[in-house]
Parts: sequence; C-alpha cells; structure tokens
Amino acid sequence: MAADPSQNERDHAIAELVTSLDAVVISDSMTVAPDDPWAATTRVVSRAEAPREIARLKQSDGGDLLVFGSGTTWSPLLAAGLVDELVVLVGAALLGSGSKLYSGSRAGLALLAARVLPDSQLVELRYDATGAGA
Repeated sequence: MAADPSQNERDHAIAELVTSLDAVVISDSMTVAPDDPWAATTRVVSRAEAPREIARLKQSDGGDLLVFGSGTTWSPLLAAGLVDELVVLVGAALLGSGSKLYSGSRAGLALLAARVLPDSQLVELRYDATGAGA
C-alpha cells in the first residue's frame, strides 16, 4: 500500500508507519512471515510474555508506547500497572452479552477528558490509569 499510487494520502501515511516503526504484536497464534512488508520492524510475543516485555520496553526505551487492542490484550497490562493512560471509545449500541472491558482487580482511573469524535457517534473517554488521580 505504501508504494501503491492509487491509494489515498492517509493510507500511504499509515502504511509508512506500519512498515517503519518498531512494533510488538501480542498474540498466541500470529507469526510474521519473512516476506511481510513489516517483517523487519515487527516481532510477536505471547500473551504470557506481554507484561514482562512491555515493562522491559517502558524501562529501556524511555519513550511512549501505544497499544491498540481489546480488553484481552490490555487487561493484563493494566492489572500489572503498566498502563499510564487508557482511551476507551464507546459506541451507540447495547448488547445483552459479550466480553468484559476489563478482567483484572479494581483499577483506579481518573477521567482526563470526554468528547464526541467528529462526524461519528463515538465518545472518547481518556483516563489517567496510574492511580495518581484516583
């Protein structure tokens, strides 16, 4: 996609990031093939290894880490105290069943901001997850 002239500017920018930034994928089933465009910058760690690896990255890299994923991915990180800020998007739907948003012990959160995302029905909730504001 990064080299495809028929793609729009936004998709080019996203593809450039995906193929140039270092990434850690938390998965028990995914593998990265040597010929994948992101192979040089992406590695996979298991769910069991994820908290230890994220703690190591936070300590050694000194920069910000961004995690995308479901509660299955970030719940263990939040429970281990590895999440500084949590952003939750809430959409307009009510479901009678489904997965829990969080599965750890009580996590102290402090609301930092709430806003409706432009041109959508999504509400963005930003929380301090360090416990300092809770």
